[in-house]
Amino acid sequence: MEKIHLTIDGVQIEANKGDTVLQAARNAGIFIPSLCAHKELSPYGACRLCVVEIDNVRGTPTSCTTPAADGMVVRTNTEQLNTQRRRTLELVMSGHTSACFSCDSREECEAVKPTPAKAGVSTRCGTCSNRPDCTLRQVSLGNFTRDMGLPSIYDPAKVERNDPFIDRDHNLCILCGICVRTCEKVHGGKGAIAIANRGAKAKISSAFGKEWNMEECLFCGACIDECPTGCLTDRWSRWFGHEDGVQESVCRMCPENCKINLRLKNGRLIGVEKTSLNPEDQLCALGRFGYVQILNAQGRLSRHYVRIDGEMIPSSFEEAVEKTAEIFGRNMGKILIAIPEISADEAKKSALALSKKFGADLEFVKFDATELSEKSRKNIEGKKYSAMFVAGDYVGEELARNVESFVNFDFLRNKAQNSAEVVFAGAFEDEKNIVKKLEGQEALTSVLKALSCKFNLAEGEELPRVSEFTSPKTSKSAVAKAYMGHLVADLVPDFAAFGLPVSKKTGEEKAAGGYEILESKVLAPNFHSIKIKAPDMAKYAKAGQFAILMANEKSERSPFTIIDWSAEEGWVQFVFEEVGRSSAELGSLSKGDFLASASGPLGTPFDFSNFKEGQKVLLMGGCYGIAAIYPVARELKKMGVKTAIAIEASTSFMLFFEDKLKTVADEFIVLTRDGTKGIKGGCSNVYEKRGGEFDAAIAVGCVFMMKQCSKFASKTPLSLCSLNPIMVDGTGMCGACRVSLDGETKFACVDGPFFDLGKVDFNELAKRRTAYSLLEIDAMPRHLHSGGGCHK
Repeated sequence: MEKIHLTIDGVQIEANKGDTVLQAARNAGIFIPSLCAHKELSPYGACRLCVVEIDNVRGTPTSCTTPAADGMVVRTNTEQLNTQRRRTLELVMSGHTSACFSCDSREECEAVKPTPAKAGVSTRCGTCSNRPDCTLRQVSLGNFTRDMGLPSIYDPAKVERNDPFIDRDHNLCILCGICVRTCEKVHGGKGAIAIANRGAKAKISSAFGKEWNMEECLFCGACIDECPTGCLTDRWSRWFGHEDGVQESVCRMCPENCKINLRLKNGRLIGVEKTSLNPEDQLCALGRFGYVQILNAQGRLSRHYVRIDGEMIPSSFEEAVEKTAEIFGRNMGKILIAIPEISADEAKKSALALSKKFGADLEFVKFDATELSEKSRKNIEGKKYSAMFVAGDYVGEELARNVESFVNFDFLRNKAQNSAEVVFAGAFEDEKNIVKKLEGQEALTSVLKALSCKFNLAEGEELPRVSEFTSPKTSKSAVAKAYMGHLVADLVPDFAAFGLPVSKKTGEEKAAGGYEILESKVLAPNFHSIKIKAPDMAKYAKAGQFAILMANEKSERSPFTIIDWSAEEGWVQFVFEEVGRSSAELGSLSKGDFLASASGPLGTPFDFSNFKEGQKVLLMGGCYGIAAIYPVARELKKMGVKTAIAIEASTSFMLFFEDKLKTVADEFIVLTRDGTKGIKGGCSNVYEKRGGEFDAAIAVGCVFMMKQCSKFASKTPLSLCSLNPIMVDGTGMCGACRVSLDGETKFACVDGPFFDLGKVDFNELAKRRTAYSLLEIDAMPRHLHSGGGCHK
């Protein structure tokens, strides 16, 4: 290839003729910031961050669209360029949730919270699942300023969750166009999405703003894989974080056998991606979104079983093979072997060899079938077979009883296994048998090869042709309805939106009785307020107490602070942050719905005996603590105590309860971490500067906020904080909510929730709160209509 030479920032470099200035610089190791450039896509020039100065060229052209020329002299790092980029970034960030970029405590916060916190919607880096891979963050850190004083704009209506698999949060979109160009490239120029509207209303959209599932979108997931900001995310896998390994594999959900990349973390499969942006490497929705969810489905078998004296007993693989070989040996000529036609070739060859050896009927079951062929079913009903080996859920419990010996291979539990003599716990495999199996599982190839080895059989060679099928990469209607006999939409409920059949309800039933919701509203992104009818709780509630709520009978038992109540009217109010399954389920409920359970009041009420009329108290609230300090402040105010209330939020649109708190405050202070409203900073800054003015201080908020405040606990004679650790029982029996105070163990549910601010071991508390993070991610609502009430 012909070479050219140019000078960039005083360094002479060599480049290929036809390269852009940006490509030439990057190939030479010279950094030029950019948000819209992509090595596999054509130049776009949308973000305007890659601007440069070129001798004898007017203005500041974008380096991603400017061809490099021989003898060209380029500057990338002048004062004018850096100022221009900062202004551009500030304009971009005014419509992007960016509080963390302006927070003076960002590094300290991220040291305490090294991974993003789960949330209903992303309102900053700290709650953004894309943080580990965010191109915008990489470019902005150290370069972002608020010199122009632009407001931070957030619109809840820009969050869209009405399509399967994909969450769209246009508050995070910077209109780089990468998703649009990716869609066009992957689908041969026929993209399903485009940038619609102009100005503040511009967004990524399908035709006429319809739901993506109603239009040409095939849900290949390519746009998600390439989105640099987290605007488009995979609803199921987003909170697992960045993979620590990628493994090439083949998807076996249908006969297409597409090449895929498996995203692995700590040995666990957390996602699937395409191998390239070439049209031939496009994935269907089942391969991109369904494969990983089916592999991680609840109810996976993790051990083999053999029936002994009428009982199914866990067994080793060798014992299960031995028992199956015995069954084959005593049922010569009266055996049915049925395995999916999409099984690995080695498995099918072994099945052929076994069928010849034992005179067995062999059926390669159609890839999306839910039952055996009519011929096989009639033969079973007619008692032709005394033994069956079936791989998958193709035989119902009643049909399985027609044979004396039933051997089942499956990755999930099924009803027919109740009649089985042997059950093999199935692992997934591809042609190279490299899909990671769980301990106690074996691939179908391994099972059939082990059986063949028992009888010294040579593999069969002639394999049947796979059934004719329409590629699911060209039509959503062609997506397989079943895998190994299990309905896909049962395992991945979002596929019901494609019209795939289901055999059971995929959502949770709302409680039909119990505690009626009198009011439900969103206070700020991720923050909800509900009032419930609970006259007994309201009669005995006191400031500082909490209750354990359950949205439905299958919900987790989670504690929430009692914010307000009326014994006369019989209602209790809660304010909570949407951070996981329990809070999402609560947030999805509306006025007139019912909670399944509400246990309370629990916990030790706030001790007001330490306070006297005329004293001055500083109450500090952050996040859910903004509301939690209200009942304490109200009671102190009634006692004649002078209350100064300071509340903090990451940014202005995250503030709430201001008017309500002002009614119980002698002094009211607002702080935002990014400085968009009130004082820039957090409550700890007020405590540090003015702590000596007060007789006591009370802090309620996230662990980081209270940890910051604890540094200045000595400034007041009395300092308290309210802790909200993991809690299971709520009455002191489980021990899950234990906390350490100067080495002494206390339990938040019975000894708290208020403790001495200066004595709490916040480092231990932070670690304990993340002890079950993986299980919490697994429990997150991930399907249409499964929670996420802040978008109702």
